[in-house]
Amino acid sequence: MHYLLFLTLLLALPSFSHAQSYTVTPPVIEHKVKPRDILEDAIKITNTGTVPVKIFPSVHPIALGEDGSIKTFESPVMTDQTRNVTSWIAISRARLELQPGESAKIPVTLTVNPNAVQGDYYAYIGFGSGDKRDEAEAAVMSGRAPGVTMRISMADIRSEYLRLHSFTIDRFVTTGDTIPVRYELENIGDLPATPQGEIIIYDVRGREVASLAVNTDKQVLKPGDSVAFSGVVPKTGMYGRHKAFLDVEYGERQRANLYDTTFFTVVPLKSILIIFVALLITTLLLTIMYIMRGHRVRMVHDNETLPMYIRDGVHSDLKDHDINLKHK
Repeated sequence: MHYLLFLTLLLALPSFSHAQSYTVTPPVIEHKVKPRDILEDAIKITNTGTVPVKIFPSVHPIALGEDGSIKTFESPVMTDQTRNVTSWIAISRARLELQPGESAKIPVTLTVNPNAVQGDYYAYIGFGSGDKRDEAEAAVMSGRAPGVTMRISMADIRSEYLRLHSFTIDRFVTTGDTIPVRYELENIGDLPATPQGEIIIYDVRGREVASLAVNTDKQVLKPGDSVAFSGVVPKTGMYGRHKAFLDVEYGERQRANLYDTTFFTVVPLKSILIIFVALLITTLLLTIMYIMRGHRVRMVHDNETLPMYIRDGVHSDLKDHDINLKHK
């Protein structure tokens, strides 16, 4: 009880700092920011009193009431720089001395942490007067010193973004009862994502003949993750050329889709063997027919008698390429 009475009397006594008079402008600084922003401001301090004043700047995290007034001074979160607003504010902490009527501008730099979390942040840059810093900061904390309230608002600009690296099916499917399907997704956004969707198989007439769910295990892709998924589609009843259509959906805040298409041909091994044997027989038959036809042509040529005529009279000199048909 005696301690409370003594404290009340002490606060009621006029102090040297109350006898002084100085102003700080602007009273409020507001910014809408995003991570990595660097903003510059200036605070003006004017000694409106009749005696010199010694001022010590200090920065404090605060909570505001519904009317915008300071509700409480809070302790800075020193271990989490993504939320420690006082670590974002750079201002000279050196003592400032102003003569009566003198003014000074103090630069303030706001450097937002690259990993800052969405939300509203409030800080109070106080300018307490006194012979020592402790005395000046005590005046700020007790509400007896002017200062500037900083209101920093940061919307969540983190994105949900998946990239499709590949979507493949064997171009020719000949064996087995299923068709292997492979696709790879990478999370290049800032938030985790759980891809969902399906792979639909169409025949040449555009009819759906099979489907496969995407990411049936509901695997979560963290930022920077790259995951290769695989699955199988039943091959029952498939024959010929087909189209596979991939539709991947993701996103909690705003839904987004990834699409891709690939083509493949289903030909059973039995059909390939039948076609190969048919081609082989056809080739052999054509070859035999060609050989037989050539043989018949040679036989006709061998049995033919060609007439020869020798012209009487004077002939030119015998050349190297001439054939002498005269009977010797």
